[in-house]
Amino acid sequence: MHPEWMVDIPTQLNGTHAGNGEGWLVLPRPDGKRCLVIAANGTTIARTHSGSVLKKFPSALPSGSRKTKYGADQYCVLDCIFNDVDGTFYVLDVMCWKGYLLYDCTAEFRFYWLQDKLSETSAATISSANPFAFQPIPYFDCTPEGLSTAYYGAFSFSKDGLLFYCKAGVYTLGLSPLVLLWKDATTSPYPSQLTIVLTVTEAFACETIEGHVLTTLAPETMTGHEIVAGDLVRCSIETLAWMVADDSSVVVDATGVHFQKRCSAQRGIADSWTKIAHILSTTCSIQHLLEATADVAMDTEG
Repeated sequence: MHPEWMVDIPTQLNGTHAGNGEGWLVLPRPDGKRCLVIAANGTTIARTHSGSVLKKFPSALPSGSRKTKYGADQYCVLDCIFNDVDGTFYVLDVMCWKGYLLYDCTAEFRFYWLQDKLSETSAATISSANPFAFQPIPYFDCTPEGLSTAYYGAFSFSKDGLLFYCKAGVYTLGLSPLVLLWKDATTSPYPSQLTIVLTVTEAFACETIEGHVLTTLAPETMTGHEIVAGDLVRCSIETLAWMVADDSSVVVDATGVHFQKRCSAQRGIADSWTKIAHILSTTCSIQHLLEATADVAMDTEG
């Protein structure tokens, strides 16, 4: 499941006044490489977006080593961010635990389940039988206090933005509007740049992960850089405009799009148009977010 970038603040960001299951959760996003970790048949494998093997090792996860091996159907699948500086897999989400599928469970339940089940293992401790630590990421309700903690708080890892999860959202494959990525200069060490990674089609068009065509490469560019259909390319963009059509589809128009380079296949997937829209947006700063959560709190008190 891949997040969209936040372009507009969701309605009912702070849903604590409305009862269980309403609103959003916020997580500090650790800096590192996103990967899928599968523990099955006595071994643990971490794979990148492209499907290539990032790490293969024994772990203390259920079925992750010969010592913790269960039946063939007792596997685990975790959505993680790997930080190679501290050798830790920071666990964003859980899709399967000992064969129990959680794709159709709400984010609120999955996060609770993940914290609870990981605490029952020794996966957080590095040892010869568990060479990389697995740590759940702290999460908070989108109240003024929770958002402030995620934004201003110090954690055991370096932050690279914030992630917002709709509490009622299920785990879906592909891009999801129920998970939103948000960054600024305080939460990310990487400068915001108007660049985007696009997929090249058979017709030389360059499109986002949603299928929006932002530019078309010249034949000489394709030949000169040995680009073929299916490759990923990085482009710079001067401006981007978007609007919601009558049928609720989004129309995206980019100008000043310039090819920069062909990307490595390890990159895996194209970017969403919302990456550029997030950078250009003037309506979802941290102050706007704090005001959105505080407005609900004040309305409830009134």
